[in-house]
Amino acid sequence: MKASINPAVYRQLPNATASPLKQKILFALFAFLAGVSVCMSIMGGVLYFTPVPIMDMWESISFYQRISLGDWNAWWKLHNEHRIVLSRLLFWVDITWFKGRGIFLIIVNYLLLLLSYLILYACLYERLNNAREQFNRKLLALVLLTIMFSWLQHENMVWTFQSQFLLAYLLPLAAFYYLHKASGQSNHSKRFFVCACVFGVGALGSMANGMLALPLLVVMALLLRMSWRRINCLVLLALLGVTLYRYNYYAPLQHGSLKLALLQQPLAFIHYLLLYLGAPFYFLLGSGDYLIAQLTGVFLIASALLFTWQSLRSSKIDSLQLALLMFVLYIGASAFGTAGGRLIFGLSQALSGRYMTPALQVWSVILILYAPLISRGLSAKKTYYGLLLGLQVLLMSKQSPALQTQEQALYDYQVAALAIELGIQDDQKINLVFPSAALVIEQSKAAIKNDWSIFNHALIKDAAQTIGQNDVQRYPAECMGKLDSHIDLPGDARYVRVKGWLTDLNRQTGEQRIHILNEKRQVIGYAFSGEPTGDIYKSSAVQTKEAGFEGYVLAEYMGQAITLKGLTSHCELHSTLTYSDHDRFRLQLAALALLMGVRDSDQAVLLKNTAIIPITQELEQLISEKATPLPVAHCLGHVRQTYILDDRRYLRVAGELQHIDQQHSPKAARFLDANQHNLGYVLTEKVDHSNLWHFEGYLQAEQLGKSLILQGIQSDCALSVSIAYSPYTVVTNLLDPQPSLITVKAIDGKNTWLGGDEQKSQFNVYQVIGSFNHSDADTGSITLAIKRGDAVYYRSGATVGKQYLWINGESSKQYPLPLSLGWSILKFNMPTLPDTFTVTLVDDGDQVGEWSAIGLRK
Repeated sequence: MKASINPAVYRQLPNATASPLKQKILFALFAFLAGVSVCMSIMGGVLYFTPVPIMDMWESISFYQRISLGDWNAWWKLHNEHRIVLSRLLFWVDITWFKGRGIFLIIVNYLLLLLSYLILYACLYERLNNAREQFNRKLLALVLLTIMFSWLQHENMVWTFQSQFLLAYLLPLAAFYYLHKASGQSNHSKRFFVCACVFGVGALGSMANGMLALPLLVVMALLLRMSWRRINCLVLLALLGVTLYRYNYYAPLQHGSLKLALLQQPLAFIHYLLLYLGAPFYFLLGSGDYLIAQLTGVFLIASALLFTWQSLRSSKIDSLQLALLMFVLYIGASAFGTAGGRLIFGLSQALSGRYMTPALQVWSVILILYAPLISRGLSAKKTYYGLLLGLQVLLMSKQSPALQTQEQALYDYQVAALAIELGIQDDQKINLVFPSAALVIEQSKAAIKNDWSIFNHALIKDAAQTIGQNDVQRYPAECMGKLDSHIDLPGDARYVRVKGWLTDLNRQTGEQRIHILNEKRQVIGYAFSGEPTGDIYKSSAVQTKEAGFEGYVLAEYMGQAITLKGLTSHCELHSTLTYSDHDRFRLQLAALALLMGVRDSDQAVLLKNTAIIPITQELEQLISEKATPLPVAHCLGHVRQTYILDDRRYLRVAGELQHIDQQHSPKAARFLDANQHNLGYVLTEKVDHSNLWHFEGYLQAEQLGKSLILQGIQSDCALSVSIAYSPYTVVTNLLDPQPSLITVKAIDGKNTWLGGDEQKSQFNVYQVIGSFNHSDADTGSITLAIKRGDAVYYRSGATVGKQYLWINGESSKQYPLPLSLGWSILKFNMPTLPDTFTVTLVDDGDQVGEWSAIGLRK
């Protein structure tokens, strides 16, 4: 076995490589594939780039603000469990010198990957330094280049925050490499040792796993039998570094426990670890099979152990091989710690894009360790070049997602930034860039005032100052365009979000600022174009493809005439703000609560909307109609949720109701007892992408547990319903913060919800867990151990009926889960619930639209 992996043996074999002409052709092919791969990754960085801070990147703005105020402790302050000192230095440079545009940080990410590659190439060069191995070394170097710039790790390339993740592996790699160089007889041995120490200390300022670098350098120095002076120096640095790092250190509460993971889920822990290490093959082989990735993880560990055994039993340790093995051990230990903290999020979390960087780098090291054996195979059989070329083609084939268009996502990020600039709590948009709208709006005030980062962007800068100003200059040219729709904002009733398209036929302008004016030409809203508009221009002579706009306008002007003024195209479009069906339904429901005198905190924000006055008048006429005598035709439907409000006089009820003939389904209905007394009212709306009519409304609380008649108003159908309570309330107004939202630690027992929601939503603070793994046909359940008053985020597909929950494992007593196409909150606050209990959410539906998902704090 020793001879089979000893580089010296390979170099004694006859050279049977390809002819010079074939070598040139092969090198050209490998170089072309590697060059295209790297170029595609760079193009991906351009296409994915956004100046808007995403998730953790908002921390850089908060950090810069603290530094500006003289808080120097901000440099060393923990970010989760990490002290990202070096990245904060880069953030400081980006904002101070480059106005926080983020381009500098993206360039740094690619440079850090390049530096990692150069160090690995140096290792490969030493591993295959014989002149007869030169051609094979060149080919392997090109394969290595393709691996190091693989798009599988694109999160670490295109996310401006991720320099700390790249540094956490570059710096230890450099430290181990320079300690290897310091062990030789070079005249620069002292200089190399100093470099190793500097990189080892620098690793402390990358991420928490950087603490491992210095202790591993001590082990490496001992194995290389370095002088005691050098060993003592490394020991001192390790003790001081780790002690300093651990000072005032605390582990994030939302993370899992390594000890508990090993004790309670040892098999799942092993599966996670192997999946983490073998993750590249999960994507490269395209099978979507965990087993293949885990088997490659086993191969990696076995290979590392084999080379370690060979090194330790040698009379003289190969310092380069030891340095590479130390880096493998470093990544293995990082994976071990990650498995302990992240296993609670499920096995699929091991496949996260940011974890691809250490996985790809550890496989690059394994490639270098096996390089002599691979070179021997290439020299012995020319057909092996075809296998290596196949690997290169496979690696390049996974680069194609880098060229996929991102215009819509990037535009949505800018709209989110506009909402923050205007101080509008648009949860739907802002959650794309940060999980808490209220928090990021508060934290961004200094950035807005000082024009930092995205708030210095031409489309967004000073947008808030324009609201309320007079814009008396008129443009005589008429714009082409349309105000398509508006979206009501549950978190902020002052504004509505508007969408449409706007352009000047002559100028064909895409991206521009848009003022929205009232009849007195006061600025009542602000928008900007640039949103991809697809095929809406096929019927016109206009060729502009980014004339779609989105923005915000004061809600008090709903129903009134407005003017859209394009500041670049110098034209105006006259329009009227109108309600969508769903927004009108939510306002009608708030108006119903107002008419019935119901105190419903979930509707409180909407009551501030001035448009509710005419809607209330219309609704009052509708529900004042007398009930038609029974019997009437039979309605289809049932009551799905009944829950108690803070106003204990009433219940809020929701469910489905429709006429057998769907064209005559009622717009409203009333609850009646046997004597046809009115006990409450509900309103109905058509659910998108389904045949359901959803209803929601209010009923006297004393009717709980009784059987009633739900009779359609202006319809000839009625339905017998039973009023049973639900153990939860549904909150659609997602006000921040929500301190009662439970964490992933509440997951109790076996979780068979292995996916997420249909949209594959991902948030930095919240973990999405759902029954939608591969399709709507997936089923399963999840059990949570919680206490009364706790809450979870929840959403569902459009088709409900086989989604329900149990309390304390009582499967004989099922409570239906609600219909929630957008994210809502399920709050388990019913007074009849015990202080602590378990709730099991079940999805037994296998048809289109039958899925459920929850969001838990990490």
